[in-house]
Order: sequence, then C-alpha cells, then structure tokens
Amino acid sequence: MEKFDVISFRKLIPAGAKGYYDYEVMDNGTLEQVYIYFAQGQQFELHITPVIIQSGLDVPTPIFTAANNTETYLSGDNAEVERKVARPLTTYDKIRVYYDNTDAVNAMHLVCDVTIDYYAGKVRLS
Repeated sequence: MEKFDVISFRKLIPAGAKGYYDYEVMDNGTLEQVYIYFAQGQQFELHITPVIIQSGLDVPTPIFTAANNTETYLSGDNAEVERKVARPLTTYDKIRVYYDNTDAVNAMHLVCDVTIDYYAGKVRLS
C-alpha cells in the first residue's frame, strides 16, 4: 500500500518579487519527485529553488545543485523539469520553494509540484 501526496505550489509571482512558500511534512516519508514548469516567454527570469528544511533547524538544504555547486536555482522558458530525488523526510520537515522574479515588468507563473511517499517513510523508519 502506497500513499503518495502531490503538493502543488502554484502562484502568480508579481514583477520583481522575491519570497518563498512552505509546506510542512505531516509524517515520515520520502520526497520522491519534483516537477517544475516554466511557461513560454519566461525567458529564464523566474528563478525557482526548492529546498528541504529539517525539523528544528532553519538551514535550507537545496534539492538541486549545478555541476559547479554554485547555482541552486532552476529557470527556463517553455520547459519542464521533472526529477526523481528520493530524499528522506521526517515529521515537521518543511519543503520550501523560493522564488525570485527578476523581470521588472511582467508577473510570472510559479508551477512546482512535489511528490511525497509517506508509506516509504514508514517502512524506512520501522
């Protein structure tokens, strides 16, 4: 028996806005997948950084890093990013999605879905 939850971060981000959205994990689990969609016309100006923040700590751990380990954000134009990640999560961890709309004129659509497998977390910790 598997119990997957898909958490959707879908917002319209105003021009020049920076910030983040959080989701608190409700039980032990595994972050299985991250899906991000960049609409046509975004021209790499919306930067998305999904991270995990462990319960009790306020230190974000990037889910993605570039080969040179300097850039942790993703951006694109008319592109989809779908990655299997298999990261362990415990109760009260947070999935945080940072956004930075570097376009000074246009609002951008944030589309980021994360899939959590709660059954795998229970098996892992039993």
